[in-house]
Amino acid sequence: MRATTIHAPFDMRVEEVPEPVVQLPTDAVVRVLRACICGSDLWAYRGDAARQPGLGVPPGL
Repeated sequence: MRATTIHAPFDMRVEEVPEPVVQLPTDAVVRVLRACICGSDLWAYRGDAARQPGLGVPPGL
């Protein structure tokens, strides 16, 4: 599947990542049909919010 990942400030990529799997009975896998960014996503994009290289963009951040 594809995911947006942050590697460094101003370096976001769409990459192939492993398919999610249910690991616990309380887990769920959902399909996202449409997505957008929030203004707070720009904090990580500009480097104002710390992220480890290769991490996905957390929802709502």
